[in-house]
Amino acid sequence: MAPEQQEDPAERELFETIKGTYALTEEPEQHAMIKELRRLTTISSGERRSLIDAIENAVGQNVEWQELEL
Repeated sequence: MAPEQQEDPAERELFETIKGTYALTEEPEQHAMIKELRRLTTISSGERRSLIDAIENAVGQNVEWQELEL
């Protein structure tokens, strides 16, 4: 078994930024965020998969929410 790769602080910062903002962005940006998450190599695959799933579930929902508030 290979030793665990040390987490890159820059990757963690990007991951946390995406996690905190994906629900506020529009669909094209959400898709870009998913692509960025797939490129991360030092964040656990479980964490990345969970966030990707959450973003995929949120795609398009922010537009519907905004329409309800108008």
